[in-house]
Amino acid sequence: MDAALIGLFGILIGSFIQFFFNKNLEKSKLENQKKNEVYFNLINSIAQVATSPDNNAITKLTEAKSQLLVYGDKRVIDAFANFMEKYGRINSPEAFTSYNFLLKEIRKSNNQETVSIESSSILLYGEKVQ
Repeated sequence: MDAALIGLFGILIGSFIQFFFNKNLEKSKLENQKKNEVYFNLINSIAQVATSPDNNAITKLTEAKSQLLVYGDKRVIDAFANFMEKYGRINSPEAFTSYNFLLKEIRKSNNQETVSIESSSILLYGEKVQ
């Protein structure tokens, strides 16, 4: 009888621990998924404003900024705030360098390697920024 109770108790404790860890893992996955969606929306809207600044692109950028404040990592928020304070748009090589720093912070927050400024400029503009 005692062995059965100990076994049942062990099963209950193991199930609780597994449930707890699975719940935390699922929450972490959902948070990362949302964060990546926010970063994608931010980069996409910055690119849209840089290549064809219309009201729709500006609205999307405004939405992305709000999402970033809620879901973004501190380093990414600070890098974006610095970019917006100094430049606000990608309209010079210096602004593009600041934008590339933002990209690096986003990639770091996702544990990814950074991308060169040349690769970033080719992907955004189709040519290297001088």
